[in-house]
Amino acid sequence: MLVLCGAGVGGGSHVYGNTMYVPSRKFFDPPEWAGITDWADDLAPHIDRARRMLGVVRYPYLPTDVDRYMQQVATEMGRGETFNKTPVGVYFGRPGVEADDPYFGAARPRRTGCISCGNCNNGCGHNAKNKLTTNYLYLAEKLGGQVHDLNEVYDLAPLDGGGFEVRTRHPGWAKRAAHRRHDSYTAEQVIVAAHAYGSSKLLHHMLHRPSLVEQRGGGGQLAGEQERAHPPVKRHRKLGHRAHLPYQRYITPRKQLPVLVVPQVRGGDAG
Repeated sequence: MLVLCGAGVGGGSHVYGNTMYVPSRKFFDPPEWAGITDWADDLAPHIDRARRMLGVVRYPYLPTDVDRYMQQVATEMGRGETFNKTPVGVYFGRPGVEADDPYFGAARPRRTGCISCGNCNNGCGHNAKNKLTTNYLYLAEKLGGQVHDLNEVYDLAPLDGGGFEVRTRHPGWAKRAAHRRHDSYTAEQVIVAAHAYGSSKLLHHMLHRPSLVEQRGGGGQLAGEQERAHPPVKRHRKLGHRAHLPYQRYITPRKQLPVLVVPQVRGGDAG
């Protein structure tokens, strides 16, 4: 097994497939916190705001042969009505043409229309992907927020008077081994949002402080994802097509189980 991990300003928004699904109501009602409030209703306006900030739209182009076969499979399973265009955080506009920010009256960086190269998971080098550096973080810095890049949080310590000390270090292994670039910050509240790997790594490191770990709550949920690679097959001329987005359309064979076909196409990075 080979595990690669990295960090960058903007986090996972650089290296995901642009998909922006809203979970079904069942996701919001686990026994750990269902009795606190109606989470689906309370979070609905915030999810809507996030979708607008990230410029979520349905994939706009006509289906490919692969998409049509997916629809056929869904129909044969009795789930044909679930075949749909994937919601994605991408600026399509005119392919390859740069334009003023199309979302908030030119308040954000200029964008370039998606050219359907398929290199979404490599961070999109064509300025079409709606990464956090083009919206939330960009606007936060404009309003005076500070982004401390090249800092990995390795420890949190509660302060006697309330709040926390956030201890950071340079993420590079050489400087980390030499104990260089260590800093600390204080905050009244801290949100741990380093996705599955980073958050778990930090929280497990803090197990030597049971009182602090108890404050994080009794449970959580993670978005699960499974990928299965199909063995190479002889290419059929009728199925050949140029690169598109990694995830264009999906079906839902069972509740909370969207299935997407990710074709490995020439010029793309997904497979």
